[in-house]
This record gives sequence, C-alpha cells and structure tokens, in this order.
Amino acid sequence: MIVLLIVDMQCGMVSNGVSPTERDVIAARIHGVAESVRAVGGRVVFIRHEGPAGDSYAPGNADWEFVPSLTPLADDHVVAKTTCDAFYDTTLNHLLTAWGVDELIICGWATDFCVDTTVRAAVSHNYSVTVVSDGHTAADRPHLSAVRIVEHHNAVWTDLLTPGRAIRVAAANALAEELGRIG
Repeated sequence: MIVLLIVDMQCGMVSNGVSPTERDVIAARIHGVAESVRAVGGRVVFIRHEGPAGDSYAPGNADWEFVPSLTPLADDHVVAKTTCDAFYDTTLNHLLTAWGVDELIICGWATDFCVDTTVRAAVSHNYSVTVVSDGHTAADRPHLSAVRIVEHHNAVWTDLLTPGRAIRVAAANALAEELGRIG
C-alpha cells in the first residue's frame, strides 16, 4: 500500500517566510498527489506539529490549523508530533505497520527540518520513499535561499546511501500520472 505523508502544512508554518502564492502552488501540487493516492486505494496521513500549552502551535491555535486548501478528508489520518521526526514518539510507524505499508510518498514543510528528518527516519524504518520534488518548501535562511534548500535536498536525497532501496525524487505531475496508470 502507498501512503502519502503531508508534513506540517499548517497555517503558522507556511506563513513563516513563504508567500501566499507559493503556499497555494505547493498546496495544489500536494492536493493533486493526495487525490491520486486516494484513487489507487492508498492512504493520506497529515503530520501536524503540536506545541505545549501557550505555544502558537498548541492544539486549537490558528498556527496549528492546516492550510485551508489542505484539510484532511474523513478517511485521512492525522498524526501529532513534537519534534522534526514524524516517527519519533508518535503513532505513525504503528499505523503504517498495521496497514501493511511498504511505500511512502513524502511532501510538506520545512524541507530542511521536518521533511528531511522524516525522509531519513522513513528510510531507517525500511520504507520505500519517494519525495515530491516540487511539493516541499522552506523559508529563506540567513545562509541559503529556500529555492537552494529545495534543490540541495532533492539532490542529497537521490544520492543518500540507504540501508535498502534508494530514495526517489519525482515531480508531483509525474507521480500523479504514474499513479493514474496504476489505478
């Protein structure tokens, strides 16, 4: 089974250094992949960063909410996390194991933190991983622009030495087309 992990596409995260236009473009790509995954009987899991009481990412706060164009459907699942790693001290691996998942597609926010950490953790849990090359982003950092961060991570992931299968990096439209042939 294929599962799409949508990492931290929350109002507070993506408003931190990403224009509304870029947010909407990335969200539309992710939405397209999600629809394709659902069409072939796959599952969609939204990963949500949760902060403690008083934090802007505490449950119920505006920053904690998912961006309006990417909200979970009734059959989707939401996994809460408190670190960059969506597997660490969460229900994610248990859920994936119960479903018999062997392939993950990963996208979301922020390329250089939560997406990268989750990609590497997924590989260490022996999942086949595909990253949506144009479905993740970050804010500009003092030392590197968001565009360069995305380019860098897409290149690193394709060359990363892994214990099993290599990490695949593919564009959203190519993934949707590929999944359409499966369905």
